[in-house]
Amino acid sequence: MIGDEKEIRTKAEAEGINPEIFTIVHIPNDVEATTEAVRMAREDEADVVMKGLVGTDKFLKAVLNKEKGLLLQKP
Repeated sequence: MIGDEKEIRTKAEAEGINPEIFTIVHIPNDVEATTEAVRMAREDEADVVMKGLVGTDKFLKAVLNKEKGLLLQKP
């Protein structure tokens, strides 16, 4: 999970989920967090990118970025 670590832990615990079962990457800035999530997926460090509480506009901007997004590049 990528985002504000304190917030992630608080929300998990409120739902009765042990946050220790997740790898948490502390990046509190929404834009930076979505950029990192996409980078991790491109480099096979993550299997899937899931939109959480980040705005749809920020999420799609990172996913659809022509140079660093998840779109396939033509040779």
